Amino acid sequence: ESYDLSISSPQQFRLAFSGAGMRLSWIDSGTGGTDVKVGTTAKALSTSFQSTSTSYKCDERQCGGPYKSGRIHSVHMRPLLPGTTYYYQVGDSTVRSFAMPPSAEIQRTPVQIGLIGDLGQTQDSNETVYHLLASDVAVVIHAGDLSYADCYQPRWDTYGQLAEPLAATTAWMTVAGNHEIESPDSCGSSLNHTFAACTIRRLHLEHKHPCLTSHTHTSTCALTSAPHQHINSISACC
Repeated sequence: ESYDLSISSPQQFRLAFSGAGMRLSWIDSGTGGTDVKVGTTAKALSTSFQSTSTSYKCDERQCGGPYKSGRIHSVHMRPLLPGTTYYYQVGDSTVRSFAMPPSAEIQRTPVQIGLIGDLGQTQDSNETVYHLLASDVAVVIHAGDLSYADCYQPRWDTYGQLAEPLAATTAWMTVAGNHEIESPDSCGSSLNHTFAACTIRRLHLEHKHPCLTSHTHTSTCALTSAPHQHINSISACC
């Protein structure tokens, strides 16, 4: 289940709300653009934001080694205006778009939220992503147990590819669960702390203690699960 990053680069785009803006992450093979161009029309991407990047590797068999991640980029696009649609492009990749939510004072209509957990990587997982895409949700909250990599690092890449059709255009907010722990004792010493992949790939809600503690603070509300699809589009969440 490993993936040749040179086949399609950049890839694994994911948006996440962050303060008065949006954070964008993506992965490439080590070549290509490191900035993102943004604008309010697809033909006028007049603002540029520079990303930071990192990578990691693991050597042990239990973590899928020898494994080396692609170059993992992260950029905070801010400030952005509420209630505005923005277009963005990395390098020569496809121009994509996302919508910033309106300010709370003028939010007069219900907000559709996609709330999922234990997504994994099966045909049902893929159907869940496309169901959310068709439901036109404003944000996805993935409340733990994300990729089910369970130490096998190439599955983080296939998870990123699975989520990308939606995560590239809609904020995909994640919280770590027990499947993201990936302790060195279980995965090998190359991953030198728990939640290493989750943290490096920025798959966490942004607060003081990201993946290291967020799994103990996960809460959900108004969630009912359809068979094989842990999903419900709801108009409000506590």
